Amino acid sequence: MAGVDTVVDTVVDRRGTRKAAEALASYLFSEDAQQIFAEEGFRPTNPTVWERVKDRFAPVKQFFSVKDFGGWTTVNSTFFDNGGLWDHLFAQSR
Repeated sequence: MAGVDTVVDTVVDRRGTRKAAEALASYLFSEDAQQIFAEEGFRPTNPTVWERVKDRFAPVKQFFSVKDFGGWTTVNSTFFDNGGLWDHLFAQSR
């Protein structure tokens, strides 16, 4: 089932939410959900949806990964910790 590998075992097991989490993860990778993402400006991973919408997106000249930003520890602290970039971006809307 696509997307099930995105469920964090320790979290869903501790909270008893595995079935719901796996259902959500599966839906997020479904054609319907990927079409919604594409309509909102996100690149779909579903090949069928991609074929329908690829002309809406600029070509990717260079791929990158979280390693290019210093790894998850750096990304989480820089972008998502209290006072991080995310907070600064949305400070006026809160």
